[in-house]
Amino acid sequence: MDERTAETFLGAARISVDLARRPEVAARWAEESACAGMTVGGLAHHLVSQLTNTARLLVAEPHDEAPVSLLEHYERAAWVKADLDDDVNVRIREGADQDAAGGPGALSPLVDDALADLPDLLARSGDAVWIPWQGWSLSTGDYLTTRIVEQVVHLDDLARSIGRGPWSLPTGAQALAIALYELLGCHGFARVDLMLAGEELVVLEANTIPGLTDTSLLPQAADAAGLAFDDLVERILSLCKT
Repeated sequence: MDERTAETFLGAARISVDLARRPEVAARWAEESACAGMTVGGLAHHLVSQLTNTARLLVAEPHDEAPVSLLEHYERAAWVKADLDDDVNVRIREGADQDAAGGPGALSPLVDDALADLPDLLARSGDAVWIPWQGWSLSTGDYLTTRIVEQVVHLDDLARSIGRGPWSLPTGAQALAIALYELLGCHGFARVDLMLAGEELVVLEANTIPGLTDTSLLPQAADAAGLAFDDLVERILSLCKT
């Protein structure tokens, strides 16, 4: 598993917990959220379940079935093509609202242990994660990528539910770009172009062969991250050997 994926997941998990614990969330707990048919409390629980479920699945018994690819995962998942009122989405909303029935005070104990345990669990994790509610496995890196995507989406949903704009946009944008890069199976380098449409991040394209002159966008982004042009080229060449 790529350490960068684990670090991105952990960063998103901490941000998710921070937002879910905010007093504005508690104040609107029983109100309808930006996800129609789900309360703010239910959405908060659905958001933090991305880390509590991960902690639970990482210690589960391994499964014999070979992992499917990310693309096959999304092709198989019933909720992807389902309408808002289809049973699969209704069950998700109702289950989240049931989890939230204990009120906002029950949230912190739920996530504290998971957040503390996850770094060690990820360091000792196996190659694959069995997803019992789906009935198939993903590689550990691919599973974490799906949880990053869920958090990026629902962080903004929960932020809008309490009258806030995009939540931790730089982290969200980076996580979304990394998730798409890995979903498409990119290797070495690529440039993911995003646009902010109102309060929502939208993917424009993934350019797998971006410009590489000293005035192109990829070298400019590398320079902003403290990586000089010559060092960027050397890094790309070294990745070609792996």
